[in-house]
Amino acid sequence: MPITGVLMHPLRGMRNGRTMPDLVYSWNPQVSYRVVGGEVFIITVDRAFHRVQVPSAVDIVLALSQAPKVLSELVILVTTKYRVEKAQATADLEAFLQLLVAQQIVVAD
Repeated sequence: MPITGVLMHPLRGMRNGRTMPDLVYSWNPQVSYRVVGGEVFIITVDRAFHRVQVPSAVDIVLALSQAPKVLSELVILVTTKYRVEKAQATADLEAFLQLLVAQQIVVAD
């Protein structure tokens, strides 16, 4: 399933008893990616191909590929660059991060 943007509704959850704000998200070292023309092309361990083309999603993916981040750091990234309210950014990021984790692009600890 290609990742082309942020989901429309938040998926809230916990992992190992920790809430999403406590989790540290980092790039899966077994995942390869390339940036071409402002888009990110990702190949996961299971050989699935993902294309990230929405600018905010590209920014998030590239930030995670550079260094581990917590949710609040990504919220700051999105709200300073794009005109979006903090609550909406948080909800969208929670959903997007869960999708990235489910696709094994990012790991959450």
